[in-house]
Amino acid sequence: MLKAWLRELPDELLPKAAQDRIARECSGAEGVPQMLIDELSNLSPFNYYLLFAITCHLSLLLAHSEKNKMDFRNLCICFQPCMKIDAFCFKFLVCDWRDCWKGCKTEAHYIEQEYMLFDMVTPGSAEGRSSTAIESHDERNVSSSDSSKPSSVSIDTSGQKYGGSKNQKLPLSQSQTSMGTVSTTLTVVQERTPPRRSGEMRPLSPIKPLSPIGL
Repeated sequence: MLKAWLRELPDELLPKAAQDRIARECSGAEGVPQMLIDELSNLSPFNYYLLFAITCHLSLLLAHSEKNKMDFRNLCICFQPCMKIDAFCFKFLVCDWRDCWKGCKTEAHYIEQEYMLFDMVTPGSAEGRSSTAIESHDERNVSSSDSSKPSSVSIDTSGQKYGGSKNQKLPLSQSQTSMGTVSTTLTVVQERTPPRRSGEMRPLSPIKPLSPIGL
């Protein structure tokens, strides 16, 4: 399933041009080339952390190859083609996984872009008002004057319906009074919750990768 999912990714996790440049300029390197580290750090956070997690999993498989029979050769056969990574970079990403990851340099930029998207929604503007908020406003206007906000559960004995909401009447019981039998129903007002405004959003924080081998 993992291999099928990797094959359906629209783009390479590590761009092919970067792989060719690393293999050409760092040929014969025994340790992790600095160029590979830089190319990984310049990836988008989406590619960076996805490749981080996948190669972490493969390195763990390699560490237990005596039990699972997944040595480096078998890992190359199974995962290298579907990940679209050449043999030169794949070797360092799996065998020297710890030395490849020094942080994502583009993460701060992407977080800033997300803040800009949140700030584009101006609270209280006519364009920013959703149909949900308008419906909620109409429900308050039609409701009785002695309560400013419609409650989620109320007793309705007159059969009145709240405007703009879906009412479900459930029979509760029949009580005997001096005026006769009074049928009481429970009206459940399903009021939609208005969307949270940008000022109420939880502050974003940089992603801290978690690794089972303690990186």
